[in-house]
Amino acid sequence: MIESWAEKYRPKKIEDVVGNFTAIRSIKKWASEWGKNSPSKKGIVLSGPAGSGKTSTALAIANTMGWEVIELNASDARSAGAIEGVALRGSLFQSFSNDGEFNRRKLILIDEADHLYERGHQSKNRVKNYSDRGGKRAIIKTLEETKQTVVLTVNDLYGLSLIHISEHTRPL
Repeated sequence: MIESWAEKYRPKKIEDVVGNFTAIRSIKKWASEWGKNSPSKKGIVLSGPAGSGKTSTALAIANTMGWEVIELNASDARSAGAIEGVALRGSLFQSFSNDGEFNRRKLILIDEADHLYERGHQSKNRVKNYSDRGGKRAIIKTLEETKQTVVLTVNDLYGLSLIHISEHTRPL
C-alpha cells in the first residue's frame, strides 16, 4: 500500500510538532496533568485554519503519552446517538487496547467540531441536512462525564456553542 505524503511526514511525537510553542507547551502540561489525576479542564480545543496541524498535534500527543485514540471526524455521523455511542461510551468505559493492555488512557478526538449540521440552513445543498442533530449537546455531555482526555478541533472557535463547552475545555 502506498502511504500518502501527509501520513508519511505526520509528526509521530509531540516533540516533532513545529510551530506555536506556547500552545505545544500548554498541551504537554494538560496531558501531564492527566498522568497525575483528572485535571480541572477535561478537554482542549485546538483551533486554526485547515491544514494547520490540529489533528496531527492531537495524534502526536496521544502517541507521546501512549494513549489509544477514538476519533470522530467530519465524514462520520455525529448525531447525539453516534457521539454518545462512540465518544461518551469510550470516555466512560475501560477496555483492552489493540496491544492487549487493559485500563489504558484514551484520547477522544472530535475533529471539526464546529461543522456539526444540526439545522437545515447549515446545509449547502438543496436537501436539508440534519444528520448531526443533538451532536453539540452530546459533546457537552461527554465533556461533563468523561474519565478520559478529549480534544476538539475547530476551524472557527466561535462556530462552537462555547457557553457550556468552555466550562470543560481549555482553548488553544
